[in-house]
Amino acid sequence: MVDDYELSRIKTARRLKVYGEAGRGAMTRLAKTFPSLENAPGVNPWNQDELLKWAASGVLSHGEVLAAKFILAVWNPSTDWEEVANKMGFLEKDQSFKRFDLFEAMNVWDPEHVAAARQWMDLCFFP
Repeated sequence: MVDDYELSRIKTARRLKVYGEAGRGAMTRLAKTFPSLENAPGVNPWNQDELLKWAASGVLSHGEVLAAKFILAVWNPSTDWEEVANKMGFLEKDQSFKRFDLFEAMNVWDPEHVAAARQWMDLCFFP
């Protein structure tokens, strides 16, 4: 029987294989697991401000915006990204950029996006 320490060690090894060390490189690798973010601005190299600007542009699909919100929430879950987008002038006066909502995303995303989020949930890291 495998003990908790061994399970933790195995999970850590899997996480490192998939995402590498937590940080900007891991954020790029995570974002690229979402098909709609693979070539998005701010993904490679990682730049949260560029990704936020792209996500707040108002020209993306709902699923793309949700994927970007997910990635931004992983980067910094305590940041009010709507406030940041407003301060940086990324939002129009009547535009909002609400926090990521998992239930909304599960209702919108295709199976590939759901799989990307589930993989992170199984191997989660915070930069």
